[in-house]
Amino acid sequence: MSSSISNGKVPHSAHKSGAHSSTIRQLIKSKVDSLSPETRRTLLILLRAFALGWSVSALPALLGLYIKMLVKALKTNSLPSMQKLLNDTLRKLYNGVARNGVPWLFCGSLGGHRLVEPILKKLLKDTQSTKESTKDQKRLLVSSFIASALTIYSVHRLFPRTGTLDITLFAAVRAGDVFAHRLGSNEYAKKKLPSWLLQNGDVLVFVLACTEIMFSWFFAPTRLPKSYNNWISRMANMDQRLLEALRMIRKGEFVYGKDTGTPSLLMDYCSDIGLPPSYGDPITGRIHCDLVHDGLAGGCEANAARRFSKGFAQAFLIYLPVHLLPPLIFKRKKLLDSPLDNSIHIIKAAMRSSAFLASFIALTWYGVCLTRTRIGHQLLRIDQSRLDNTLAPLIGCMMCGFSILLENKHRRGEMALYVAPRAIYSIMERVLGPHRRGRSWEKWTAEASEIVVFSGAVATVIEAMYRRDDMVRSSVKGIMKWVQDL
Repeated sequence: MSSSISNGKVPHSAHKSGAHSSTIRQLIKSKVDSLSPETRRTLLILLRAFALGWSVSALPALLGLYIKMLVKALKTNSLPSMQKLLNDTLRKLYNGVARNGVPWLFCGSLGGHRLVEPILKKLLKDTQSTKESTKDQKRLLVSSFIASALTIYSVHRLFPRTGTLDITLFAAVRAGDVFAHRLGSNEYAKKKLPSWLLQNGDVLVFVLACTEIMFSWFFAPTRLPKSYNNWISRMANMDQRLLEALRMIRKGEFVYGKDTGTPSLLMDYCSDIGLPPSYGDPITGRIHCDLVHDGLAGGCEANAARRFSKGFAQAFLIYLPVHLLPPLIFKRKKLLDSPLDNSIHIIKAAMRSSAFLASFIALTWYGVCLTRTRIGHQLLRIDQSRLDNTLAPLIGCMMCGFSILLENKHRRGEMALYVAPRAIYSIMERVLGPHRRGRSWEKWTAEASEIVVFSGAVATVIEAMYRRDDMVRSSVKGIMKWVQDL
């Protein structure tokens, strides 16, 4: 064989293998070409939906594997084992399809209506003189609902370890956004609803969502995803002992004016930052504001300014790559055509987003300080326990949401939709959590509710894509257009 290659001749086995591959390709092409255009489009939609589901659920794990191996190779200054890399890649690919229900969920819910709709068209005979467009709209809604319901039900049975609640909440929020767009374009609604609500509904949603999320972070962090909770803690840069003291105050375990056996928690913190231990002693009647400020002088306003500057520096390191990478990857030619103007635009956008996050952090801190010291304690003389166990954190959680006003109109809507599912999940845990008893009917009631919500949400978005795609935001519209081949 080696002599044949050296003589420039291709081995007979290679000719045979190449011919066999060519035959298979021709066979597949002939089979596909024999299908009707509608069938080919249906298969394309199903494949694209499956690919989308796989990319959002399995691709990150695959990329994480490669990054981990690359970091290890750089540290050890040696190449990774190709055999191990191949085995790990094949294992991830297999698990991403055979043990992961998300691609199948996307496939059935986003493409299944193409299979159900023709069946409905044959089974349902219209007796009323309804317009054809109305019939098509109803069939699309019903077929999408049926396909989504059957799919999520099957995924729950075939892939019991695949969590679907996050996807359901995401779909529900996007469907709610479609309804909000329809409401905003309705002439009757424009007359009846105040204009400020129609123009700033995204701000209201963001403020309410952030209030719920941040209040849960203060007092019930288990209501939030662990990674999300850790990210908030890292950006807040709040000493865990101070946070724990607030939670103990709310539970009645740290009582002002009484010795409950827990003063050392904050007294040790005082010693660490150079303050008198009495500043953290509950017997004194309140936690001193200097303790909340990490022992730094200047008062509440100076503390908020320091939090802003530190938050801005942290946020800029996050947002600069966020604004730089998309044009660098997808619009490189445009970026290189006018590098200076585009660079200035990217830096301005990164600074604006950084100012938003820094304001979010600073307003949370200043809202707490303003309520518990400046207004609540010094002006209104409200009981300090009431201030610290509810009012001060609540006002801080509400104020931080108004930082979204620093972002442009388009990003306000996207950010409101980003935080809304997490807020809904927290509310569900707040309302339903105390009543869970592990009763047999609880599980199937929860599943039935999720199926209805998921199916209705997906049907709403798909119907809007086919009938009124201006009701769908561009971030979802672009992906859905590609999946639905519109």
